[in-house]
Amino acid sequence: VAGDLIGDLLLYGVGRSGWMPLGAWRRPLSARNQQRLAALKGRFRAHPGATLVFGKLTHAAGFLILLAAGAARVPVATFLGYNLLGTLPKSAAFMLIGYFAGAAYSRINSYLWIFSAVSFPLICLGIGILLRRHAAFDQPEG
Repeated sequence: VAGDLIGDLLLYGVGRSGWMPLGAWRRPLSARNQQRLAALKGRFRAHPGATLVFGKLTHAAGFLILLAAGAARVPVATFLGYNLLGTLPKSAAFMLIGYFAGAAYSRINSYLWIFSAVSFPLICLGIGILLRRHAAFDQPEG
């Protein structure tokens, strides 16, 4: 949980500083982007908790929402509080997945072994057929 919060705090700091490796945020914002940033700031001011928890629970959008929270200048204490609320159930879910996957490790391992034992010869056969066809096309006619 602490590692997740520290990583999120780093993304928040990047968003707050406006520094991006690609330099996209260093350019002056267009009028449309200024409107978008104003709307984003309004969203974070009106519903910081819902926005941050949504970003935390939707794994794909989390990165952008954490950067946006920093860019919108959400107070750090508010950011960490709501981020912790999103991190706890997410971490608990991953712990449960790990627990049950660990308990089923031997069964999963046997299924993976069967899949590997069947697919490896088929892949080798397919490569052999492709190489044979390729060799047949390279031979001169006559």
